[in-house]
Amino acid sequence: MGRQTYKRIIAYLFGLCIIIIMIVIAGPTEVLTILKQTSPKWLILSIWIYSISWFFRTWRLRIFLSRTWRKWDWINTFELHIAGFALNTFLPAKVGDIAIATYLKTKGEVDMGTMLRCWFWL
Repeated sequence: MGRQTYKRIIAYLFGLCIIIIMIVIAGPTEVLTILKQTSPKWLILSIWIYSISWFFRTWRLRIFLSRTWRKWDWINTFELHIAGFALNTFLPAKVGDIAIATYLKTKGEVDMGTMLRCWFWL
């Protein structure tokens, strides 16, 4: 396995740990009670719609990045976007969007206009 595979495994395990910690904090019995009261049809529909929204978000970011010298594939674009979203979740003032734009600018992959577009439209 390559280095990229290890990074993904660690990222998934980290995400799983966050979910477990949230369940422990909320109380496992409380979480089970809520899940029992939830309609499976609406839960599946909600998960599907949310997943589709990430497809369109990643597509939009790829359009912004289409003028860069590097060819961005779907998984790298998604990882960049989801990392920014995670930072936005835990830190104030849209720090994740700023981090994405700054990352792209410091890597020298985008010009100032593309960086600002990413910053304002993500």
